[in-house]
Amino acid sequence: MRVTPTEVATLLDSRRISDSNAVVRLRVARARARQLDRQGALNSALTGSDLERYALPDRETWDLLQFTARRFNLSARAYGRILRVARTSADLASADAIDVHHVSEALLLRQLDGEGLDTQAPALPYGRPLDERPGAGIH
Repeated sequence: MRVTPTEVATLLDSRRISDSNAVVRLRVARARARQLDRQGALNSALTGSDLERYALPDRETWDLLQFTARRFNLSARAYGRILRVARTSADLASADAIDVHHVSEALLLRQLDGEGLDTQAPALPYGRPLDERPGAGIH
């Protein structure tokens, strides 16, 4: 049996799901309004203590953040930026709290942004927290 190869462009076109500019603009406006209503500032202006208050992850998300911080030697500054982006991702999705999906998206965007992750860091087991208190060390 001979199968004709499918062009990659055909596959991509058939799976493309995108919002119109107007829909994206509305979602961004709503996310900005959520941020201002919740904390009186945009997520980009949040301090470390603000992040502890407004971007506090659940246990599963906390474990992922801690694993990533250890595995890839993230600085406190990088960790804070990841939380800010995750909080923004949650706002764009109209979610009250950040979760694993929002943090995963923030980590992916960090890779795509060229910030990268230190892949030379030693491997550590997932789920071994740096500190038992969520938000510790985000300053």
